Amino acid sequence: MLTKNFNQDPLENFFGNIRSYGSRNIAPNTMDFEGAFKALLISNYNDPHSKNANCAEDLNVCLQTLDFYLEEKVNDTVVPEDNVIHINSDILSFDEPQNNDAGQSNYVCGWVLKKTLTNVIKGCQICKKTLLEKELN
Repeated sequence: MLTKNFNQDPLENFFGNIRSYGSRNIAPNTMDFEGAFKALLISNYNDPHSKNANCAEDLNVCLQTLDFYLEEKVNDTVVPEDNVIHINSDILSFDEPQNNDAGQSNYVCGWVLKKTLTNVIKGCQICKKTLLEKELN
């Protein structure tokens, strides 16, 4: 078992990069944090290790950088007609599942009633009788 993977160093590296992103904001608010997170995620800025960090280098890397996708030329490929799969329309038509939640509703209502009887009404017999009447007055 690689116990090195169960430490906080990758997390410490991540938050160190968030704090040092942009203008060295050591206490970012939620909007600053979200912006820095998106920027680091897109630009793969989270890859380098902080030189003065008191943690092991995080050796995780992305498979491809954003530059790879921006610089790669995309060729328009035409799919030959013999590679197209035709699906029978009978397979695509199906019945909607029945939504039968009567048991769930009964369970939740019973739980709420039990909690109401024990915690709210407690010892008031008039309140209990009024709540448990079958017919409304």
